[in-house]
Amino acid sequence: MKQIFKGIGIIIIASLLYIGSFHLPFSIVKIYFYKGITNLIILSIILAICLLILKKQLKFDKKDIIIIILSFFSMHMIFFVTVPTTIERSISVFMLNEMTKEKNFSQEEIEKIFIKKYIKENKAFDKRLKEQTFSGLVKKQKDTYNINKKGEKMINLFKLINKIYNIKSQELK
Repeated sequence: MKQIFKGIGIIIIASLLYIGSFHLPFSIVKIYFYKGITNLIILSIILAICLLILKKQLKFDKKDIIIIILSFFSMHMIFFVTVPTTIERSISVFMLNEMTKEKNFSQEEIEKIFIKKYIKENKAFDKRLKEQTFSGLVKKQKDTYNINKKGEKMINLFKLINKIYNIKSQELK
């Protein structure tokens, strides 16, 4: 039982460090999604090294260390991808936030605000194009962008997932 509480304590400390990594004034990666994943991988490696060094003092065996690292990594990967990343890029979150500022909007008004603030001021399209270029799905040649083979494979995978889960996304038909 004592080992479980030690493991939980270590995960809590590592979690605080992970959250703190988003507030550092520097970053290896500028794209938010990849920044979160990079920070998580780096911190997981540091955590593994520290646990291996302190293995005897903590009275952990390799199984305990693997469970702690996998628990920490899985928990944060699932949460990061589903919550902070969604908040960073979600049209719905933007729309709801704008509606808290003024209670009554016509659909036309909220569309205009969306285009002005989300697309133009927030440079949403520019961010996504840089992200896809960084991911290697799109290639920039001078002033034009082209989807490459990797990007086409990704779209085919999305189309398959769209069909399997019956998402009904008109964009992927």
